[in-house]
Amino acid sequence: MAKKDVSLSDLQLAVMRALWQADTATTAEVHERVGKPRQLAYTTVATLLTRLEKRGLVKSSKDQNERVFRSVVSESDVTR
Repeated sequence: MAKKDVSLSDLQLAVMRALWQADTATTAEVHERVGKPRQLAYTTVATLLTRLEKRGLVKSSKDQNERVFRSVVSESDVTR
């Protein structure tokens, strides 16, 4: 499912890059890579992931007690 010319903020792009590098990641893993260095709350990262999912850029699945996210668009489909 290819999207064309998806525009993201710097923070959204950082979250997407974390997913592209990891293939799949939990909210905690994305927070570790993106949120902590920027001093963001865990809930802020969770909100970003939820909003990206609503836009159709990421998908999530339930793995035991955590949601696991993965990107459904490639880096070349996304612009800043």
